[in-house]
Amino acid sequence: MWKLSFIPKTNSPLLTISTTNHYALYKSERLFCELCIAFEGDDFFNQLQKGALSVIYKDDIPLIAAALKRESLLRELDEHAMFSLTYRLNSPAGPQHVNLVAVYADKNHVVISVTNVDVQVRREQKIREEANLEFEKSRRDDLTGIKNKNAYGEFERGRR
Repeated sequence: MWKLSFIPKTNSPLLTISTTNHYALYKSERLFCELCIAFEGDDFFNQLQKGALSVIYKDDIPLIAAALKRESLLRELDEHAMFSLTYRLNSPAGPQHVNLVAVYADKNHVVISVTNVDVQVRREQKIREEANLEFEKSRRDDLTGIKNKNAYGEFERGRR
């Protein structure tokens, strides 16, 4: 296995998987430093299926189980050169959204990075909720709360 170096420090570990299912988890402790192997094993996909129950948010386990089967992941990489999936991890503070990105490092290795995107996802959810609220407000009379002519116009166009 090769050594990855000069990667900016991040809270996102890098994982490499070889064609033999051997895997290594790399982490850095300092900014712009060499990555060190923090953990490695010989059956990534089997370990993933076993370990998923404890760290992945229960509603997302079927999504992860289907997407991260060896055949599914490699097919996605072959077809699209990259695979990305956002899901939730269990945390003491509640579910945290993370984004997994997988790419081929070479023909025998896949590199996976998992990044915490919880702040961005929650910000986007808040913006969508506010936009929906404003849309609904625009369809009601401020004084009476009754649907206005815009709402009825939409209703009529939908019936056609």
